[in-house]
Amino acid sequence: MTTTRDGPGGGVGAAELFTVEQLAEISQNQDPVANDLAGDRVALVPEMIKGGIATKNQITAFLANICQETDHLNTLEEYGDEDYYRSFLGDEWMYHGRGYIMNTWLEGYQRLSSVLGVDLLSNPDLLARDKDLAAKAAVWYWNDVGCGPYAEQEDFEAVCSLINRGEAMPLGPINGWEERLAAYERAKSVIGTGTEPVTEPAREGSESVADRITLRYDQQGWAYDTASGLPVKSNTAELVHKTNKDGWLWADVATGATTVETTTETITTTVSTWSWPEAWDEPWPGSEIYQERHPTRYVWRPDVEKQARWLVDTFNVSCNSYYEHPEGRGFEVASTDDDGTVWYIENTSLDVWGPAGRNDPIGSTVGWQIFNLLMNDPNPPNVRWIIWQRNQYGEWNGWQGEPFEPGNEFMAHEDHIHVTYW
Repeated sequence: MTTTRDGPGGGVGAAELFTVEQLAEISQNQDPVANDLAGDRVALVPEMIKGGIATKNQITAFLANICQETDHLNTLEEYGDEDYYRSFLGDEWMYHGRGYIMNTWLEGYQRLSSVLGVDLLSNPDLLARDKDLAAKAAVWYWNDVGCGPYAEQEDFEAVCSLINRGEAMPLGPINGWEERLAAYERAKSVIGTGTEPVTEPAREGSESVADRITLRYDQQGWAYDTASGLPVKSNTAELVHKTNKDGWLWADVATGATTVETTTETITTTVSTWSWPEAWDEPWPGSEIYQERHPTRYVWRPDVEKQARWLVDTFNVSCNSYYEHPEGRGFEVASTDDDGTVWYIENTSLDVWGPAGRNDPIGSTVGWQIFNLLMNDPNPPNVRWIIWQRNQYGEWNGWQGEPFEPGNEFMAHEDHIHVTYW
């Protein structure tokens, strides 16, 4: 059966990603009804979509790991009793593994309590009883440790090591490695067959096209289908297309600009005209305060400004540059237009922050969504480098990420993304 959407409101289960039957096949669960795999799917799908786990490579790696972590989706709590838990957790035994990805230790529960806004310290069992909460926790952890890029590259060992050991290159055995790998192979064989994941291209027949295509945009702003990599064409030229927070596509048809003929009526559209904040503070070169030496700016080369606007319009984020961005290289010439206009690196660089602006953390979930979008463009990226989560990515390291030295907190970029374009 194919679930169809009945409009931008969608409804529960509007996006497939995977079916209960596929989940049963991947997990090898012996009693999908008694173990409520339908409930697992209802809890997981919306959180996976919000967290950007919506491509086949990410779906398969994510499901394979949660199936191993939960003993084939039989439990959301680690098996054992107090004596067993104390044998490796000591006085923190109450904070043994729970959830789709087994959250463990007092520190782990403290972090989740802060992220989810739920007191798991007083009531850790919530993570085993509430599937919605467990799904939120699992997706957050997946993105927090950076599994997405490795999953997209089909580096399954790195994904499993990050989940089980917290390190991309395993320095020791991965618990349940053979079970994880077997589940991964099953997932790859069934995800993309039957009822297709939401990011698969449309198939012939009566399937809902909206359930088959998810769009992304390349560095120049052209839309393409994430599954096929093919560009997507609209029959409404010049309309400004945007999405809401759930990804539903719409066109800005506000009165005031270009007239566009459609099959039923004439509509008018206008390009977004909101303005960037005023930010013209003079720099204080001798100040010990970084933001006084490098005050905020919102002046970019037109193509970079377009990218910044798109990020602000599409995600709940803000973008800015700043004087001499980045420090020490901001006045380096990046490009020169045909008319002689010189653009410096500070005009081709942007930082992506939370909605409140500079110094407002972006959050790992939306941060990894944006990072993945920039890094997984099917066309060659026109970025010089990207910095995110203590790693710098560029052509010189094959876009694999180069960690900054421990203690270099200024360059860590754990709370925002930096992009410098060619």
